[in-house]
Amino acid sequence: MTNQVLPKAVGWTILLKPKDTPGQTKGGIWLSDQTKELSRLTAVVAQVLDMGPDAYSDKERYVSGPYCKVGDWILIAMYAGSRFKVNGEEYRFINEDQVRGVVPESIVHQVTSV
Repeated sequence: MTNQVLPKAVGWTILLKPKDTPGQTKGGIWLSDQTKELSRLTAVVAQVLDMGPDAYSDKERYVSGPYCKVGDWILIAMYAGSRFKVNGEEYRFINEDQVRGVVPESIVHQVTSV
């Protein structure tokens, strides 16, 4: 995570930081800035940084409780959310119901879009 000031999640939104794209493949090939940017745009794994005060507050809709919590790595749809940058770093806001799953930290860097 970062020490910079970020917008606060409001209502039922969730603030995410997409998984960083490595600059080099496992085979040693350096990736272009354009390839890294495309990877960030299509990221499906992100870390929950903040949750709005109303996220998962509807007990009738979320009878099993929240799908995720701050600090979790989650799966989202490829182009989900509203994207924005702060100091060159990409972040997203999604709605609470756009979480597709929680990813165990042990496999976060193995999950890719197909």
